[in-house]
Amino acid sequence: MADYIATRQDYDAIFLEIGINCFGEDNAIIKERVLYMLNALRKNHPDKYIFCTDMFYAFTNKEQNKVKLGEVRKLVRDIVLGMNDPKIVYFDAMEALGEDKADLISEDHIHPSIMGNLRIAEYFERKLSPYIAKI
Repeated sequence: MADYIATRQDYDAIFLEIGINCFGEDNAIIKERVLYMLNALRKNHPDKYIFCTDMFYAFTNKEQNKVKLGEVRKLVRDIVLGMNDPKIVYFDAMEALGEDKADLISEDHIHPSIMGNLRIAEYFERKLSPYIAKI
């Protein structure tokens, strides 16, 4: 998928939510995949903005899952910030919904509810607005 997206020419900027689809993997594999995606996009689109966020809130009552969620979020954040590229921009997804916002998550405990989507949209409207004129 990274290669396919990287070859596309029909966007001016791209926004990635990274982490939830590889949540069950080993951290080394997640790191490899995140780096591959960002490097593929940057190689084919050296001047475009790449906006990244990690996983939004996911409700779990299993302590090992809570630990893993935190690890994956930190991994994504550290990789994106470590790219040291002013056009690869990181946004903390937890700022959009907050830590304990189970009411903003749908019944599957992963995807945002309608109100959660509205909160996310408002958050990214504020966060992305300084970049719009630059794209």
